[in-house]
Amino acid sequence: MYDKDKLKSELTIEDIKTILTELGVQHIESHLEKGHIITNTICHNISDGKMKLYYYIDDMIFRCYTDCGSNFDVFDLVIKSYALKGVEINLIGAINWILRTLGKTNDYTTRPEGFGHSYVSRREELDWLDSLIVKKPVNIEMKVHREYTLKLFSRKPHPLFLFDNISEETMKKYEIMYYEKSNRIVIPHRRHDTGELIGLKSRSLNFEDIDNGYKYIPLKIQNVQYSYPTFQNLYGLYQNKNFIKKIRKVVIFESEKSVMQFETYFPNQNFSVALCGSNISKQQVEMLINLGVQEVIIALDKEFTVLNTKEANIYEEKLQRLCSMFSSYAKVSMIWDRWNLLDLKDSPSDKGREVFVELFKMRRTINTKQ
Repeated sequence: MYDKDKLKSELTIEDIKTILTELGVQHIESHLEKGHIITNTICHNISDGKMKLYYYIDDMIFRCYTDCGSNFDVFDLVIKSYALKGVEINLIGAINWILRTLGKTNDYTTRPEGFGHSYVSRREELDWLDSLIVKKPVNIEMKVHREYTLKLFSRKPHPLFLFDNISEETMKKYEIMYYEKSNRIVIPHRRHDTGELIGLKSRSLNFEDIDNGYKYIPLKIQNVQYSYPTFQNLYGLYQNKNFIKKIRKVVIFESEKSVMQFETYFPNQNFSVALCGSNISKQQVEMLINLGVQEVIIALDKEFTVLNTKEANIYEEKLQRLCSMFSSYAKVSMIWDRWNLLDLKDSPSDKGREVFVELFKMRRTINTKQ
């Protein structure tokens, strides 16, 4: 078995940040001069926790300063985070997840016990991991907010979104507004099946917020934070589900902005949704399968600069893993920028309609259907 203490000692700050991002944190503050980093309390919150989870670099220990009130290492954090999503994973499963997330499984010396020195297929690795996990149903109640809350905001289209390939008509459809009091663009989130208001995301226009990593955060008004467990919803599905059902096809983006760009490029023919992150939950898979979707296109933000590098391989494995979640139900493909049309962190929709269409036409089909 791989030495967990050796693995823990080898993790760099960038590795820790990658792990945190994959677990779903929304903000990371680096205070290297003080020997720690700070992030959301994903140890006991599905999403949008307070910035009270500290990682102490020298001690290699996390400390939660709210509900947990305790110390734990990176493996415990993975276990805690999965438990919140209804998935019970043990220490070996946590080690294996970290190895795969960081792209260390290509070297047999970093494989957990059972992989040996010989080549093990991706499918076998996933099957092995599945055998360690006990799935438990989880359904966190989503608070519904009153519609009159939206009267606090101006409906005048903001120039920032206009300059980012989002039309006025699109902003009206998705109810994009402006909150003058905090200088933020407001993005309402509606429940995928009923259309009820369940959250308010905001895009800060304050340079200080952006510099500190608070570009996109849930809106907070008079001590009420308009957040919700995003893994139980898909942004844009409420508005686009009829067209998705009609053509039985869906494009899955990371961010709300990409759904709105898609709408601008193809008015009233939008078959896209957004995860509001880079991971897909079982609930989200079920939402789409229940609509009768027969083709799924994974279109996440670009996470590499040069093909055939370690970062590109890690990104490709991540996309393959997400594709495998739909492989038993639908034809699956993924946007793969082999021509360097996008910059690092770009969504496939960021560079305009022509570039998106080109990437869409040349998407890579994944032969994973069983």
